[in-house]
Formats: sequence, C-alpha cells, structure tokens
Amino acid sequence: MPVEIDIERVAHLARIALTDEELAAYSDQLVHILEHAERVQALPTEGVEPTSHPLPMVNAFRPDEVTPSLNRDEVAEYIELFNHTKSTVNLYDPANPSNTWKFSKGIDYTFPLGVSIPAGTHVLVVRTDPDIFRHVHGIPLTRDIYGPYTDALSNDGEKIELSMPGNPEPGFVPYIRTEKVNYSDGSHAIGNDPWPPNADGTLGYSLHRNAPADYGNDVANWQASAPSLVTPDIFWLELQRTESGMSLLWTVNGVLQSTSQLTNSWTDVPGATSPFKMVPDQTEQFFRVQQAP
Repeated sequence: MPVEIDIERVAHLARIALTDEELAAYSDQLVHILEHAERVQALPTEGVEPTSHPLPMVNAFRPDEVTPSLNRDEVAEYIELFNHTKSTVNLYDPANPSNTWKFSKGIDYTFPLGVSIPAGTHVLVVRTDPDIFRHVHGIPLTRDIYGPYTDALSNDGEKIELSMPGNPEPGFVPYIRTEKVNYSDGSHAIGNDPWPPNADGTLGYSLHRNAPADYGNDVANWQASAPSLVTPDIFWLELQRTESGMSLLWTVNGVLQSTSQLTNSWTDVPGATSPFKMVPDQTEQFFRVQQAP
C-alpha cells in the first residue's frame, strides 16, 4: 500500500534543518524503508520464536576451581652459567653427542642435546618451567633458559658440581667435574663461616661471582647482591701495540668499561670508541666491552 510521509514535519520535530533537495531525497528513501518493513511483516511467522539476533548465543561458563599459585622459591631460584673463554663451549661430547653435561651435585639436571654456550655469553638454569620463568622475570628471548631442575638449592648452604662426560666405556659413561662451588650462608655453627649472609634466602639477594676466570670454590671470589637475571654478555678486546703506543680494538657494538680491580664495579669509559688509545699513566688495569641486553 502507498506510504506517505511528511518528512518536513518529521525534520521539524527532530529539530533538523533540511534543504529542499534533502527533503526530497530523504522522503523517497524513508518511503522505501517503510515499504520494505511492510513486506517483512507480511511473511508467515507462525511457529517462529522471536529473536533479537540471527544466530543463537550461549554464554560459556567454566566452574570455579582452586588451583595452586606459583611457588615463590621455585620461580626465583636459578643458576647462571657464563662462558668466559674466547671459544664456544659445547655442553656435550662432540664424539658422542647424546652424552651431555649435567649437574652432578646440588641439583639434578642433565642438559638436553645440542646445547652450547658461545664465547662471552650466559645461560640460565632454572627450577621452574623456563617459559614461566622468562615471563615472570621479563627475560628476553635472546637469553637461553634451561630447566626445570629438581632438588632445590638450600639457603643454608650447598655443594654444587657441574660435570662433563668423559670417554664412554661399555655400559657406563664416566663424568668429569668441571666446576665446583661449596657455598654457605655465613652462619655455619662449626668454625668460621666467611660466606656473605645476605644471600641466605631472606633478603632476596643472590651470590655473584667476582672474577669468572678465577677459582670458583673460593669465598673471596663471591659477593651477595641483587639478582641480575639478564647479565649483559661480554665481548673480547684485542690489544694492539704500535710505535705510538698501545690501543684497544673491538668490533662488537658495545660500551668500553674499566676497573682498577676485578672485585670492584665496572664503569663506562666516556666517549670511548675503537681503537681506544691507552695512556701511560692509565690507572685502570682491566677493560671489557659490554653489550646491553
């Protein structure tokens, strides 16, 4: 049936000012809309349930279940390994790749196949799932994380040993100790205990090795400080001697740092670029190039 709309009155009621051209266009469009609505109303709808949407919608609920939260000690515990040499260290026997390095004391963990640590880089071995550890602590994907290990480290003290596989024998693979640390919490009841007490699990500190190349099982080579889970990797320097003096050269994009003692903190050398010319009265005795994580 014909539909007549007083579009000018509708616009007046809506407080909308329209030109003559707009009145004509909107009047025609509105008539077509109302005619289409009439045709829809003429459809047989007996037995059809009214709906506000074309497809059925169902809420998906799950039952509330109490699940254990992350264990604080598990998600905070880790061991960091650093390759201070100038060559890649393969954590497996190249002649027998299925024989891999492992922690033989302190914790129970055997490295998976094919793991290696490039020169000057670090890896983390953690007590919890590596993906959870990476997410909780914001570790970048460039830092390798392995685990989880079992047999948690004791806050009171522990003997940790890292071993590499030796030449296999029939039915037996001997392991050779490569590193050992027998730490304590500074409060051992028998005799003098010189280990720093702040890393006993109560203050959130961890044990840090002062000089990676020095003997590991020496309390003088360790200190307690805040955890640094993304320790920047270290890159090697070349010392070049010419008639005009000595210079340090490096190729990696990093910052030259110096210190007078390996037990002291490292500081950036302002404006240092390669080659960096040494001066005769240089008080700093040690240098390194450190790349940001």
